[in-house]
Amino acid sequence: MTNPAPASNGLYNPDTEQALLGAIFCDNHAFDRVAQIISPEDFAIGVHARIFAAITKAIKAGAPANPFTLKAQFDRDGALAEFGGSVYLMGLADAGTFADAEACARAIADFAQRRALSLTSAAELVAREFKEPKWAVPQVVAEGLTILAGKPKTGKSWAALDFAVAVAGGYEALGNIVCQQGDVLLLALEDNDRRLNQRLKAVLQGQPAPAALQIATRWRRADEGGLHDLRAWLKAHPRARLVVIDTLQLIRGQRAKNDGVYADDYQAIGALKTIADECSVAFLVVHHLRKESAGDPLESVSGTAGITGSADTILVLKREPKDAFALLYVRGRDVLEAEIAMQCDDETGKWLRLVGADDFRRSKERNAIIRALLDMDEPMTPAEISDAIGKPRANNASVRMLLRKMRQAGDVVRHADGRYTASQL
Repeated sequence: MTNPAPASNGLYNPDTEQALLGAIFCDNHAFDRVAQIISPEDFAIGVHARIFAAITKAIKAGAPANPFTLKAQFDRDGALAEFGGSVYLMGLADAGTFADAEACARAIADFAQRRALSLTSAAELVAREFKEPKWAVPQVVAEGLTILAGKPKTGKSWAALDFAVAVAGGYEALGNIVCQQGDVLLLALEDNDRRLNQRLKAVLQGQPAPAALQIATRWRRADEGGLHDLRAWLKAHPRARLVVIDTLQLIRGQRAKNDGVYADDYQAIGALKTIADECSVAFLVVHHLRKESAGDPLESVSGTAGITGSADTILVLKREPKDAFALLYVRGRDVLEAEIAMQCDDETGKWLRLVGADDFRRSKERNAIIRALLDMDEPMTPAEISDAIGKPRANNASVRMLLRKMRQAGDVVRHADGRYTASQL
């Protein structure tokens, strides 16, 4: 038999529903037993629910319920007509000839309960196939909600603008990450048109300004209609791939008097994440870091764990003052944990992705060691080198290991007394 599509998403077994209806057609006495277990609302397939409702009405009126008595009613049912009308009813009777009506009813009730509670079994979950996450910036920003956090003046707004331009134009983000083109909404709530004009020209580097990028410098707050406006924009742009909100503080609603700080933070991010999930679009929300540093990058994000806990991905941009280099820490549910080394062009503000963070750190430490040896202009011990580059003497094993590699590479010379000098080229 052809199986009609379910009227509701979730778990169901069309064969079980067909078998139950057929069993009742074959023996109306079975209805009394199953009516205590299920109701029409428990059927996942709408046509089956209507057939069961018609059976219920007929039997309670003292009339027989079978394909012949229900034929006239369902010949006029447009949904059932697609599957043969009354012929489909006859097929149900055949499907239920040897069915255990009570067992089928319990199975249908179980499916209904699991749908209501959003339950699924491990076996069913493993058997399902899922699409890969839809990326805005591959391996960095996926669909769902991403927080981009950094200290003031570290270039996080420049990075957000770079992402927006790359996606809207189908260009390369961070200079070398190819992005698939899609519509983009940028809420640059800390900027004005003049500044955005200059920044766009700098980021575009002569490329055409993408018409798919729409920008607003003012937007209603979340509790004043801002969420409704986001949904309206996304509905009008079915090809949307990215929404950038710069910053969270300028769109989140006012804190309710009775809400705790954690609950308010969770709600602020959760409301935006709900829209992102509903529309399968990536939301990038710019936020700040705490003033004090933390060992775990996630703990450095301003606010409570309600912010980091409700987001899908956290990006933490760390850059020292007057340093052109930075590290972008990435951690999330659909992204691999990573650290990306980046360089900022101070003249244009554009970011460029460099080598992996480990290679980047090693290259910086190598340069620091060579600089220290040249400045000293005399041989230095590993302990003295550690002092010079700011490494604690008590744990300078990494410096000794790096010096060994630098010696093998010809960058430094080790003297008989164990001291080092820079190689003279």
